[in-house]
Amino acid sequence: MLVLVSSGARPRYRDDIVRALALPSGADLQFRYDRTYVDDLVARRIDGGGLRNEPGIILYLWSDRDKLETEFVRCRFVTIANAEFEGSSCIVTLRVGGFVSDLDDAKLRSLLDSAEKALLPSWEAKTGTGSVLKGKFFFSVHADLTQRSADSTTTFEATATALVRYKDFAAQQGTIVYTVRRLVKLDGNRKTPFYPIAGGYKLSSGGRYEMQIYCFLPRNAEPRLARLHIDSDVKAVEFPLGETRDIDSRYDLKQFSLQVARRTETVSAGLHLYITGPGDEDKPHSDILIPVSFRGSLFLTVVRIAVIGIGTSGPGMIAANAAGKLNFGIALLMLFLGLLAGAGTVFASLKKP
Repeated sequence: MLVLVSSGARPRYRDDIVRALALPSGADLQFRYDRTYVDDLVARRIDGGGLRNEPGIILYLWSDRDKLETEFVRCRFVTIANAEFEGSSCIVTLRVGGFVSDLDDAKLRSLLDSAEKALLPSWEAKTGTGSVLKGKFFFSVHADLTQRSADSTTTFEATATALVRYKDFAAQQGTIVYTVRRLVKLDGNRKTPFYPIAGGYKLSSGGRYEMQIYCFLPRNAEPRLARLHIDSDVKAVEFPLGETRDIDSRYDLKQFSLQVARRTETVSAGLHLYITGPGDEDKPHSDILIPVSFRGSLFLTVVRIAVIGIGTSGPGMIAANAAGKLNFGIALLMLFLGLLAGAGTVFASLKKP
């Protein structure tokens, strides 16, 4: 399987770990690596198009240059949706899977052979130039770790608790961690779960949905009020019960209702989740974007075609009847042409952006 390492050397790298925890299973996440950090064996497989659907694991790298120490924290299992080189950059699209249970730094190292351990990023002291970080951030190992996959809140909490031991996640903004647990369709007292398909949710216009997000504050973090937000880049997506929830406890399940009014055309949008705070800090952070499409109503499409068809053919039938020329065949032809015009009008409108 493949190992994908992300550090806290830059805020973007830290955010990749936060997003990996926050996204629902089945959603997509993108990692980027300079070609020099990709193992040669993996690079050759990317050039040959051979990585798609391969299982992988995301690891967070903590390192101390002065002490020449590194530690790894397991984050989440993924599947490679796509990997390609653009110039000197490797762009990897990951489909998020389960959380990783019972795999600390020592256990991870014990499962690797000597050649694989040598690929793990580590500090090397060099005279004159100081310490140098050697190793790779994207490589493969023989061990199959997927049996440690667990889609449980307990495993999510354990991962978040392990991360906040390190300074990259110990800052006040980094203490609150969340994950999208599920999205359900509301139908009376019944809740039907929906799961991402090909990286995003496929829903229907006219339906009411609820997104459930679990928020967690590890015990060694200072509890301060923060806010969880949801919005969309498309105005047609509505949030009837509001777009903000206070995070005022160490653990809680937050719900957002969302819907698109019934319509003929499919609406494609993005759901944007993010946190502001703690305290009065209003800069968004820990953000994720989830693609979602609301399929148009087939029933409404048929009704609209019928209405346009009847409205178009009706005046002609009336005129033909007044002239004494209306018969069953002519009426049927006029209705057919009217329905054809209705279909053309409706399907032309579906293609508009």
